[in-house]
Amino acid sequence: MKHKGDIFVGLLRLTAKCGIKVLFSPDFQAGSGRITGKRIGISSVQDIDGLNYVLSHELAHYYLHADKGDIRTSPDVQQYEEQADRAANLLLDALTIDQGNYSTEQKNNS
Repeated sequence: MKHKGDIFVGLLRLTAKCGIKVLFSPDFQAGSGRITGKRIGISSVQDIDGLNYVLSHELAHYYLHADKGDIRTSPDVQQYEEQADRAANLLLDALTIDQGNYSTEQKNNS
């Protein structure tokens, strides 16, 4: 299993690849995180699990809802949040797979 810090670095690399700027603040006023355009704001007063989850969640919004306008005022906001939660969990699950062990398991099952 990958180290949680390595997962965080991977998520930051993905944001950079997308051209998204990530800003951290100890007194972030918008909950734990928010994406606006190509900027993600995250409360830095979280443990590494929280940082990984929030960053994954906001990236999910970028991939799934970038063309939806301001989703916070949308009547579908609850659905968008649920989609971002599911996508964040998928992303984190995918990033925690130890590629070496996964490959070995797949060869043994073939």
